[in-house]
Amino acid sequence: MDLLKLKPIIEALLSAADAPLEVNHLYDLFAGDLDQPSKDDIRLALHELVEEYRTKGIEIKQVASGFRLQVNPAYS
Repeated sequence: MDLLKLKPIIEALLSAADAPLEVNHLYDLFAGDLDQPSKDDIRLALHELVEEYRTKGIEIKQVASGFRLQVNPAYS
């Protein structure tokens, strides 16, 4: 799957999730999709999103249980 398509999907999934999401969980959410991304694609998209969000009011943070959206500490 193209990263330009994948990144907004991951953003939406993280935004809607009530708990952090692991790469394996994100991968499983695409199960059965003809254009299922690889786990490496998901990791790359997450890495790019983390960098893109670094200077915004919210950030994508990796915690022990996965990735989540949270308020950037600089703006809390």
